[in-house]
Parts: sequence; structure tokens; C-alpha cells
Amino acid sequence: MPERLHLAALLVQSVCGRYRAQAFVLQAAAAEALEALRRQQAAAAEAAKAQAECEAALAIQSVARQLQASRELLRLDSASRALLWQCAARRFLSAARLRQLEAEDRNAAAVRLQVVYRGRAARNELSRRRALRDGLLHLSPKSQQAVRLFQRCGRRFLAQAAIRQAELHEWRCANTIQAVWRGRTSRQAHAAEFAAWRKLRGDAASRLQGGWKMRAARRELQEHTQLRHAAAQWIQTAWRRTLAMRLTAAARLRHRQQRAAAVLQRTWRGYAVRKRVRPKLRARQAAAVRLQGLLQLLGFA
Repeated sequence: MPERLHLAALLVQSVCGRYRAQAFVLQAAAAEALEALRRQQAAAAEAAKAQAECEAALAIQSVARQLQASRELLRLDSASRALLWQCAARRFLSAARLRQLEAEDRNAAAVRLQVVYRGRAARNELSRRRALRDGLLHLSPKSQQAVRLFQRCGRRFLAQAAIRQAELHEWRCANTIQAVWRGRTSRQAHAAEFAAWRKLRGDAASRLQGGWKMRAARRELQEHTQLRHAAAQWIQTAWRRTLAMRLTAAARLRHRQQRAAAVLQRTWRGYAVRKRVRPKLRARQAAAVRLQGLLQLLGFA
């Protein structure tokens, strides 16, 4: 009996010691988890600080790029003015060249007229000689008059066609010169409007670029914030899962300990009841045996 009580006491002590060890291990794990969480929070704060520094650097870079773009725009404006002067000079040179070509065309037209006239004279002489050779001069005066009229009409038609070609060429040249002059005067008249329009276009482009960059920065900041929230939610979920698992393990341990204690108590109570009832049962059995013996002696059996 004392040995069994001693063994039960040792069992209870071992269970209590194991429970204390597990509780100490759980406390140490909780302390480590809290320390890890503090480190993660410190790392997150460092990351946020680095992100803020990066955003400030990006803002400074954007301002510097805008200044560089404005300088480049001024340089391009001066280059465009130089190009306008070059275009004006080229138009002047082209007009001079056009006048030179017109003079050359006139000379060529004069030469052409001379060639036509000389060819006409040569053909007249050739036709006269052929007529002399073929006997055309022996025709009647009416026939000769009809032949000469036909020749005169043909020559007039050819001359009119040549004149029309020359007039058409002059008309085209005049239209080209007028278009060049009107374009030059129109550009000079609208130079201020063109400069204002170009300035407005530059301002609009700058505003569009600024708005687009701001929108991209907002989107990037929103994505970064969402990632941070998602990371925080994941960390919180993991920590809550860990706490729930630890609480569940502790509850299971308590339930096992309670069941073990109930088994020990039930075993001990059964043992105590049997120990207390066993002498009474033995006495009853002995009394029953003696009673049976007396009855047998008396002859009742």
C-alpha cells in the first residue's frame, strides 16, 4: 500500500513537472515570438524610412529632369529660329533660282521660235522646190490659194499651241512665286501666334508629364501600401494561428492531465473500497461456510 501511494505520488509529480516544463517552453517560445515580432516591426520601420528617402530622391530627380527639359526646350526654340532663318534664305535662293530658270526658259523659247521660224522657212523653200519639181506651180490659182490657206491655218494652229504652252508655263511660274511670297508673309504675320501656340504646347506637355508622373507615383505608393497591409495581415494571421495552436495544445494538455488525474482518483478509490470491503466479504464467506457446516451437522442438508 505505501509503495503504491509512493508510485502514484511520483506519477503525479512527474506529470506536474512535465506540465511545468511545457509551460516554461511555451513561455520561452512566446518571448521569442514577441522578440521576432519587435524585430519585424523595426525592420518594417526601417523599410518605410528607406522608402520615404527613395521617394524624396525620386521627387528631386523629377524636378531636376523638368529643369533639364525646360533648358532643352529653350535650346530647341533657338534652333527652330535658326531653322526659320535658314528656310527664309533657302526660299530667297529658290526664288532667285526660279527667276534665273525663267530667264533661261525665255531664252530657250526665243531660240525655239527661231528654230521654228528657220524650220518653217526651210520647209517653205523645200516645198517650193518640191512644187517646182512636181509641177505644183502649174496648178490653177484657186488650187494654189487653197493649198496656201491650208498651210497658213496649220502654221497658225502650231503657233497658237506654242504660245499657249508658253503662257501656261508663265502662269505656273507666277503661281509658284505668289505661293512662296504669300507663305513667307503669312509666316511673318503669324510668327507671334506661332510662338504663343508653341509655348502653350510646351506648357501642356509639361502638365501632362507632371500629371502622368504623379499618377504613376500614386499608383506605386498605393501598391506599396497594399503590399505592406498584406504583409501585416499575413504576420497577424500567422501570429494568431501560432497563439491558437499553443492555446489548443495547452487545452489538450490540461484535458489529458485532468483525465489522468480522474483515472488515478478512480483507481485509488476502487482500491480503497476493495480494501475496505474485502474483510467484510471474507467474514461473510466464513460465516456462510460455518452456517453450512452447522446445518450439515444438524441434518438439514
